[in-house]
Amino acid sequence: MIERAEAISPANVGLTIAEGKALLASLQEQMVTAQVQQHVANIKSCPRYGKAFRTKGYYDSTLRSVYGIVDMRIRRLCAFPCSGSFAQSFSTLFTNKSPITPELRYLTAKMAALLPFRKAADFLGELLPLSAQATASTVRNRTMRVGRRLQKSALALATAASSEPCKEVIVGFDGGSVRNRHQRPERNFEVIAGKALDSDGHATRFAFVCNGGSDAVSPIGLALQHRGANETTSVTVLTDGDAGLRAIAGLVDLGQWAPSPCFDHIPSLKKLASMLLDTIRYLELNADSMPDYGKRYRAGQRISTGFVESAVNEIIAKRMVKKQQMRWNRYTVESFLDVRIHVLNGMLEGAFRHWHKGFRPVADQAQMALSA
Repeated sequence: MIERAEAISPANVGLTIAEGKALLASLQEQMVTAQVQQHVANIKSCPRYGKAFRTKGYYDSTLRSVYGIVDMRIRRLCAFPCSGSFAQSFSTLFTNKSPITPELRYLTAKMAALLPFRKAADFLGELLPLSAQATASTVRNRTMRVGRRLQKSALALATAASSEPCKEVIVGFDGGSVRNRHQRPERNFEVIAGKALDSDGHATRFAFVCNGGSDAVSPIGLALQHRGANETTSVTVLTDGDAGLRAIAGLVDLGQWAPSPCFDHIPSLKKLASMLLDTIRYLELNADSMPDYGKRYRAGQRISTGFVESAVNEIIAKRMVKKQQMRWNRYTVESFLDVRIHVLNGMLEGAFRHWHKGFRPVADQAQMALSA
């Protein structure tokens, strides 16, 4: 029972956060205990052979949920030799002695993808009951586990956003530097981030660590698949560039002017002449891969790479660089990138729905159930 004084004020209207957390924690404990007891009571005999199960024993388990930690007593049953199983006994409920509910994993991973680990832990601690609060390291570990599971089930989760194939997709990507946790052999490493845009302007973000291997194709391919690209889709790739670089005549003239004997007393011009020669050689060898921006602009096609800069900013800079002052490990940051990408793309909830049956039904189905 919660009582209030007769005098009412904005501070004592309704439930406070502390009272709400206490009520939810108590209600959660009663519901979980009743559910476990009812589940164990329903398992009486083998549904295949009809023989009554014998109790092997009990073990204590701890359920970690959004509304607190609940202690459970789980029953173990003796297995029948005729079932073909090599196990002598099995658990009636959870095989893990410290299970975590999908809701808590989802909430922790989502907040950690948007906020630093310590701030995410503090924010969750303000709203969740005392027994459900976690430290920054716990938040990080849970987020990384979700990221590793996203990597394992990447192909199963890469479903097209629309049933109709996309006719044209524009892919843009750029790199951003991230501080390495260990200064040797490198102080920074590069993360490639970008977006895949369909003809309607809908974007799917992707990111991966630049390591020179063939794994870089997978995140881009999954993003194209999510946008509905197939064998007939026209794919255009845009990166940072300058339309003026296509006309290298001015650079050639500058390269011939810089090494003149009259400028021998200026060492910097000799260095400029050497660098211009390398630049001209690079432009001549890659002239075919440079798009004609003027021609694309007159045809009404996209030439701006501003959406690429925004992708690097929202995926890497806002969370992993700038004022965060964080260091990352290039071999483990991929898991975190996958979580952040799924959060920004609005796909993390769908991934949990794919893993766990009954996790947050689709809004339309939930509304139909409420109306019924």
